[in-house]
Formats: sequence, C-alpha cells, structure tokens
Amino acid sequence: LSPFRTCILTFSFILPSEDIVISFFTVHPHKVNITKIITIIENLDKIIIEKTIQITINQTYEERKVKMSYQILDGKKVSQKVKDALKERVAALKEKGVVLSSANSINWGRLVPQIVYYFSAYANLLKNSEIELGEKVNFVVPTGNFGNILAGYYAKEMGLPVNKLICASNANNVLTDFLKTGTYDRNRKFFTTTSPSMDILISSNLERLLFHLADENDETIAKWMNELSNEGKYEVTADVKEKVLTLFDAGCCDDEETKETIGKTYENGYLLDTHTAVAVKVYRDYVLETGDKTPTVIASTANPYKFSAAVLKAVCDKNLDGVDEFRQVDLLMEITGDPCPEQLATLKGKEPRFTACCEKENMIDTVYGMLGI
Repeated sequence: LSPFRTCILTFSFILPSEDIVISFFTVHPHKVNITKIITIIENLDKIIIEKTIQITINQTYEERKVKMSYQILDGKKVSQKVKDALKERVAALKEKGVVLSSANSINWGRLVPQIVYYFSAYANLLKNSEIELGEKVNFVVPTGNFGNILAGYYAKEMGLPVNKLICASNANNVLTDFLKTGTYDRNRKFFTTTSPSMDILISSNLERLLFHLADENDETIAKWMNELSNEGKYEVTADVKEKVLTLFDAGCCDDEETKETIGKTYENGYLLDTHTAVAVKVYRDYVLETGDKTPTVIASTANPYKFSAAVLKAVCDKNLDGVDEFRQVDLLMEITGDPCPEQLATLKGKEPRFTACCEKENMIDTVYGMLGI
C-alpha cells in the first residue's frame, strides 16, 4: 500500500483541566491486515490516528496542507484487537479524568449537516420544476456505517416527503441482507473493495435506527447489541422488521459491477467515483425489480479523482502497472477532460513530513508518553 493512502474517522478525547482536545482519526478498526498511523500534533492540540487502506494519495495530502506542526507514528497490521484495546484504554483514561467523545459518523456534528443535504436536494428539485411541493422522492445512499442514510431517515421524520431510502452496499453487503431479512449477521468474509469507505461489517449507526423503530426500548437494543458482540448476529422482532421494510430498500454490487457502471455512465457523459457507482448500480437494479418511477436522488459521495486508479480502469484499457498516483490523476484528466479539483491537482511535489514510526504493540503507550499520563 502507498504510505499516503488514508481515510479518517475520529475518536476525540477531551482533557477539561488542560483545555486539550485529542482526536484519534481512524477508519473501521475491525478490519485486518491494515496499517495504522498515529499523527501527533506537537503542541498537543490534537492527536490523530490514521490508517492506510485503499484510498488514494489525495486525501492524505490534503491533510498535510494543514499548517500545523505534527508528526506521524506508523504502526503495522492493526486488527479488531486494536478496537478492543482502545475500549479498554478508554476506561483507563476516564479514571484519569479524560472524557471521551466522538467526531466520526456517529457524532451528531456529522449527522446534522447531512440532514440538511436532504432538504437542500429536495429544494433543488422544486427549483428545477422536477417535482411538485409535497411530492415524495427516493434517496439512494452508498453507505457502510449507516450514517448518511440515517440522516435521511431523520429528514423524513422531520417532514421531508420521502418515499424510500435505498441503501447501497458493495461486496460487504451485511446491510443489504439485514434490510431485506431482519437478520444482522457479521459472520461472513470481509472484502477489500474499490469503494473502501463502505468496507464495514459492523454498522454503528444502525443501532440508532433500531432504537427508534423498537419504540425506544433500550433493553431490547442492548439485547441485540450483546448478541452481535457475543455471537456476531441478531434478529429483530417481526414488528421492527416490518417497519424496516416499509422505510428502506437495499441492494449491493461487487467491484466488477462497479467498474462496469462507471464505464457505462461515462459513455453517457458523467464520471462517477467508485462509491457513487455502487449507488447507481443499486438504483438501476431497484428500478428493474420494482418498476418504481418515483423521482430519485442519488447521493454522490466523492470526487472520482480520489480513486483515480479504479476509475481509470473503468474508462480506458491502459496498463497502469508502475504508474504512480500522480500520473494516474493526469491520465484521468487527459482521457476524460473532466477538471481535477485544484486541491488535488496541486498536490504533486509536496514534501512528506511524516517520518517517525512505532510498532503496533507500542502505539498506545507512545500516545500515553506524549500526554505524560
């Protein structure tokens, strides 16, 4: 893996007495055979833990443009054990007066603006005379952690005229199976795909939805979550399943289907990223299966230049062996004519500043040492 391929989610620790915020940025720590990076901002304003995975150069280099003094500590082969170890350390940190919060997709600070997007999309449809006021629409959302689509559910609960929320998954189709059967089962093979932000087998935000659909019965939710933790699966009650089927539909596609969708859509004049392509494929399948002609919004979730290799393979037959990611960006611009965002186009030549390393087993102690606790 390229040393600058990263994706981030966040765990934040707040030290009230010191007015210090420590942010642990990570993605899907239950995955195996990945690299973990810890970024330490030297003035202790933040501590960032990042993980390398199948996300391109551009996202990490954007982080590097932040004008702060910090370093990265690179660990190796982090797995589910890291997640478990983090939970243990959280308890220890609480004893030391450290309070845990989260800034990833389970934080309301992430969900609230996403709710606004749904209303904004509906307003745009009205503005463009695509629908009449009050007319229901569908939303297709590529998601793994069930955050964005949960925001769509809240928008519906707030009064937005929503017909169906259609959940689009890649080969890690645990959500597809759940939304169709009422059984959540993470006991399955994990796939590393070209749409890595959706490579998840435990969807954290789903618990929130179930809490509402189970009439806010916390004991029921605790039972299901304990079953998930201990057995890797749970099955919701018949009434909750009926509510799920009424609100949602779902589908999935693998990498080959994603590639084909990008290629076909590009022939029609639109360049998709890999995640949005999953949603497009799922929507096309949904229409063929149901015949539903409801006006539909597909949530486009990334710029294709962030996934240049996968997109290039879908739109041309060039051999990319040995072609670095900077050149891939250039090739994608040359072939498609689509402009690359300036933030990504100007990354080439920037000097990497991340050099310090530590082994996985020393990661937590290294962070403790930085904090002096």
